[in-house]
Amino acid sequence: MSDTPDTDACTDAGQPGPEHERLKKFEGVWHAEVSIYFNGPDAEPMRSTGTMTNTSILGGRFIQHDYPGDGDEPFFGVGHFGFNRSSGKYQGTWLDIMSTEITTDEGDYDEASNTYNMCGTVFHPALGRTITKRSAVRVESDNRHVMEQFFPGPDGKDVRMISIIYTRKK
Repeated sequence: MSDTPDTDACTDAGQPGPEHERLKKFEGVWHAEVSIYFNGPDAEPMRSTGTMTNTSILGGRFIQHDYPGDGDEPFFGVGHFGFNRSSGKYQGTWLDIMSTEITTDEGDYDEASNTYNMCGTVFHPALGRTITKRSAVRVESDNRHVMEQFFPGPDGKDVRMISIIYTRKK
């Protein structure tokens, strides 16, 4: 076995593939309806709106998210979403002005449900430790998709904490 890299394999892994073509559905400007369930899944959620602008970058390899919130409190977030041909996984990042942490997610696409199922970790300041989180992005049509995030509840079972409905702006 040689330590010399296979340059053809490296070049191939760096090229956009069919998974990147699928990401084009996210391009554009989207109205976001946000529900955050701070007080539990049965309580009335905190609601806000925003505009997510998704731009294809780096030759179609990634989608860049730019999100200024529309609420009374200032909010801005930025993220990236793409497919890593080397690992065979979708990957995402998120940063916003409510945290100093870069969150990352990794997962798969389920063609039957048209859903990206992602998992990651986040440091929970109130608990003083890192916890797991799960996200599902369900593409309902070319003009609507829904992102939900789940965190472990007191019993260890996933509890929906965030739901965002994205509707394409005309």
